[in-house]
Amino acid sequence: MSVLTALFDSTRRDLRRARALVEQIGALGPQMQQLSDEQMRAKTDVFRDRLAHGAMLDDLLVEAYALVREATWRVLGDQQIRFRVYRTGSLLPDEVILPRGEAQQFEENLKAQGLRCERERYMAHFDVQMMGAIVLHWGRIAEMKTGEGKTQVAVPALYLNALEGKGAHLLTHNDYLAKRDCDWMGPIYEMLGLAVGVIQHDMSSEERYDAYRCDITYATNHEVGFDYLRDNTVDYSEWLVLRELNYAIVDEADSLLIDEARVPLILAGPGTKPTELYRRVDRIVPRLTRDTDYIVDEKSKLANLTEDGVRKVESLLGVTNITDPENLELFQHVNAALRAHACYERDKDYVVRDGKVILVDEFTGRLMFGRRYSEGLHQAIEAKEKVQIERENVTTATITHQNFIRLYKKIAGMTGTAKTEEAEFIKVYDAPVAVVPTHRPMIRTDHPDVIYKTEEAKFHGITAEILQMQSLGRPTLVGTRSIAVSERLSERLKPERLQLLAQLLLLEDALLQAEALTEDQRRELRRALQGRLGEVEREAKHLEGAVAKFDYGPGRITQPEELRRIEQRLSRVSRFGEEIRGLIGKLEGDEGTAGRSEIRRMAEVICYQPCCARLAGAPMSPGRRMPGGWPTSSGWRTRSMPDWQRCSSVAFPIAC
Repeated sequence: MSVLTALFDSTRRDLRRARALVEQIGALGPQMQQLSDEQMRAKTDVFRDRLAHGAMLDDLLVEAYALVREATWRVLGDQQIRFRVYRTGSLLPDEVILPRGEAQQFEENLKAQGLRCERERYMAHFDVQMMGAIVLHWGRIAEMKTGEGKTQVAVPALYLNALEGKGAHLLTHNDYLAKRDCDWMGPIYEMLGLAVGVIQHDMSSEERYDAYRCDITYATNHEVGFDYLRDNTVDYSEWLVLRELNYAIVDEADSLLIDEARVPLILAGPGTKPTELYRRVDRIVPRLTRDTDYIVDEKSKLANLTEDGVRKVESLLGVTNITDPENLELFQHVNAALRAHACYERDKDYVVRDGKVILVDEFTGRLMFGRRYSEGLHQAIEAKEKVQIERENVTTATITHQNFIRLYKKIAGMTGTAKTEEAEFIKVYDAPVAVVPTHRPMIRTDHPDVIYKTEEAKFHGITAEILQMQSLGRPTLVGTRSIAVSERLSERLKPERLQLLAQLLLLEDALLQAEALTEDQRRELRRALQGRLGEVEREAKHLEGAVAKFDYGPGRITQPEELRRIEQRLSRVSRFGEEIRGLIGKLEGDEGTAGRSEIRRMAEVICYQPCCARLAGAPMSPGRRMPGGWPTSSGWRTRSMPDWQRCSSVAFPIAC
């Protein structure tokens, strides 16, 4: 397989071609250094004239990239020189940045002292950055490690593709990044005679029109996508803001082009439905009982009426059959109101400010002004919060991120992780991935991913890793997908939770190190396992009741997917209970037959499975103790320890 990879991997071919071009770009460096600022600006007009007379962009690449490298050094680097000085006994080199006029004398002094140094032009593109810019021009996805300067890598490719006068876009994730990158890199383009613009959320149509007419435009993918949708709904051509979609570089391409590819952009307009029906339905929903009149799928944020609930709603609304086609609109309003009350919480999913319901981004926690739920849900929430109900919007235009990006004549992308998704990039966007090497050898260790069987085991592992890094004096940055996950993890780091985790680790370590168990230890283990078995049996009884609710009685629920999920859960719980009974049997008799593998499993059952409520903040049940006689790092634990140090269930739960 490695031989086939070497033969057919496009990265090697692309990098080999790119290195040859980088050498040519470097050879033009002295020539570009002789140009004045005015002569460099005039070069742009020369390039455009050559294109007008039949030259191709590839014909200009070497000279254009050399020009951009020189301009970057003059604008961002302020024509300074950076030295890396290697001194004896120092692990890292000293960095010194000096004006060009002082650099020669400083270098001579270093040589006189016998010190080794490296010299480079400050902020000028490295060779590997030039390689990244070359593959971007070729329409590739450039995979570059974090910290390699992807923002600067995009500059040569944007400049070259903007020379045709058809525009070049850099699409990023939020307005802040678009504004920052435009302000940072804009002076380079302006020095070379190109106009640069930025699209922000609060811009008017006239401002957007002017920004899109610039040679290079920085924007978010959402803003450009919605401008495209609005352009397809206007009545007059004079109202269009976009022009031809020529060339785009997508920042964090794996997120936008893969993860969010199927996410639709939806442009909505005001509808004509009356709003009084929302208030009428909202008055009856609080009179329904959860689990009797309706059931809630919290993961999918859905709520559905039971047969009892349907009859109750029909009685309250005074209709004979709410599922009749004539009552379809009323039924939709009931479902929306049910979701608003059962699945969406104020100050968590949304906030109320100045009489408006404003959504909260579940991943970032930011308020999403101007965004609204569809299908009447937003109006149902407004009725619930007793604020003015705005008319339901009607979808006027929609397109997915994937289909919109494919409208560009040529696309490229930058990200830190793309090679694993190369097959999809090629299939959907015809964009191979080129892995660009780092400027200096990697000294950071990139560990492989750790996969846990359950979410709670993952949180356990994360918390233990944070504690280990803290003990070594290393600050730890933890990235999560949502505010809710961040809050759950922060709960684990409170002092009382960490005390439980420390007890868990000690108990688990002791169990795994035990070669044989004494009678007292086996007795304590049996008691802990029997307590865990009682919890499992209670859960199994609860699930059996839930299954019976689907099949019998007037509250019968007809939801096969939910029934299948509960039955699967019941099956896992039953198997887990049988396993615990088997482990208890291994501890019976005078000697017991528990080996190391059984002891390891007992540790997992006792340490990981229970105690979700306690770790979430509920008080610890009386009488629950850690098995006595377990060894710590300094000896055997005794029963004379304080009660708060003894707990049979001290770890994070793992789903059965």
